[in-house]
Amino acid sequence: MIYAVYRCLYGEDFIQESINSITDYVDKIFIFWDDKPWASADHCIYKGQRIDFPKKFDNILDKIKELNNDKVILIHDHVENNKNQFTHLVNDRILPNYEKPDEIMVIEVDHIFTKEQIEKSLDIFRSSDLQQCDTRQVEVWKGFKHRVPADIPEREKRIGVVFWSLKKLDKLPPTGRQANCRGRVRIPTYAYNLGFAVSKDVMYWKHLTAIGFSQKIRKVCKKLFVAVPLGDGKNYFCKAFELDKTHIIREPLDWWKASLSNAGFKVKEAKYRMKYIKENYAQFEAANGFFICT
Repeated sequence: MIYAVYRCLYGEDFIQESINSITDYVDKIFIFWDDKPWASADHCIYKGQRIDFPKKFDNILDKIKELNNDKVILIHDHVENNKNQFTHLVNDRILPNYEKPDEIMVIEVDHIFTKEQIEKSLDIFRSSDLQQCDTRQVEVWKGFKHRVPADIPEREKRIGVVFWSLKKLDKLPPTGRQANCRGRVRIPTYAYNLGFAVSKDVMYWKHLTAIGFSQKIRKVCKKLFVAVPLGDGKNYFCKAFELDKTHIIREPLDWWKASLSNAGFKVKEAKYRMKYIKENYAQFEAANGFFICT
């Protein structure tokens, strides 16, 4: 028996396609939804203005219900941050209330499998002794003919769909922030990630809720490290960054320093280079900004 597990705050664009791509291969589909961002942030300060978050970010729940899929189980669950979130969802919400599965598939609302790839993934996973593995993801931008290049170092390591075997486990161990753990194994399969092809409204709230979260955690964190792509207000200094639809803010180093200060942080260091981090972009002057704050 295998369960699929989603988490969502928004994501109406591709949730139906994602669910349809796995329905025939799982026994239950648990979708844990929330109506508040992490840290219970209810607003952010963006470019000097207060932006209040709506009670409903999009119509993802309506989209899910439209499918009338009897395998889908919707459960409201709020956490203050995403550390070990999937461990909590499985151990505290699923296992005490439902029959224990042999396998768990952790998938995001914008991940979509082809028939060939999900069958291949399950065959490889089930024929191995792996406790955990993950697929790679093909990141789609604008359409299937436009993809984020897989050879960009920080992209090729991104985690796709994660599979866990519970046959020898009573509970799921700590899973970090992406349902993974150290020593994970990448299998030679993939799922499409359409997170860069979402609507402008979803992308807008995606970034503003992240800003709201960072402003909220200022009250509890002692240090903050920030690495961001830089621009002149209209364009990125490194043209390759324009390919990533999740990149929205195209501001210079001084703008970020001011924004971090306005959020309550003291900027100790602000620089264009930091050893070992994003060194593959070092040939581009002022491509990235690195900040150490207290």
